[in-house]
Amino acid sequence: MNADQIKTIFAKMDVNGDGSLSFEEITEGLPKVGIKVDISKIKASFEAVDTDKNGSLDPEEFVSFMAKI
Repeated sequence: MNADQIKTIFAKMDVNGDGSLSFEEITEGLPKVGIKVDISKIKASFEAVDTDKNGSLDPEEFVSFMAKI
């Protein structure tokens, strides 16, 4: 998956348009873009890449997240 594809996925999943993805947006959004991942793997990856520990992923953190799942 290339950077443009990841940016497109991020934009589709950012339901509230705030420029970051909450855990809920990710768990609901991944299946909608055709990505099936176990919830425990999503949680572990989310926590690992949320470097500022604000409970959401910015675009850079999301790139790291996508590399982990």
